[in-house]
Amino acid sequence: MKIKYKSSFKDEKNDFLFFENWVRKLEQLNKRDYERIVVDTSLGKTHVWGLNTNAHHLKTLVIFPGARTTSLFWDFDRGLDNLNQDLRIFMVETNGLPNFSDGSTPEIKSLDYGHWANEVLDKLGIEKVFIAGASFGGLICMKLGITNPEKIIAAFLLNPGCLQPFSMSLKNLYFNLLPIIKPTEKMY
Repeated sequence: MKIKYKSSFKDEKNDFLFFENWVRKLEQLNKRDYERIVVDTSLGKTHVWGLNTNAHHLKTLVIFPGARTTSLFWDFDRGLDNLNQDLRIFMVETNGLPNFSDGSTPEIKSLDYGHWANEVLDKLGIEKVFIAGASFGGLICMKLGITNPEKIIAAFLLNPGCLQPFSMSLKNLYFNLLPIIKPTEKMY
């Protein structure tokens, strides 16, 4: 797989510490511990958060996050409980996005993210799966559906990215670039 871009935190040590503290707070608020799984892929180390991962009798859901987010957003206020299902859940931190996974990114127009997602499933020992993705995560789900449709039971795409051209309006550009140009540590 050809690496097109490589991203990184500005201050890796402090930014990782900030993120780790944020995860601990989320675990405390949700009263649950996320299993931490690291798998080696062609894009480098990929971090995965897990719930019920050893309950092999349960159906499996794999979640891919949107751009500039973490897959843990899916579990704000124990949001995953709203699925009303006992599931093995794997929340994948996409390589190239701001998280614990390595920062390597393939060419977005290629099917490489689909091949990478398949690698993640293989490394996790998952043969058949429900997948879900929001925005950019939806794009990854679609690419996995193209490269390895036999592995997917069903896909849930929430506002999947890249189905239409990105809006170049000044307002949209402003709100998309603002967190990159002027990030804040403001906590609510």
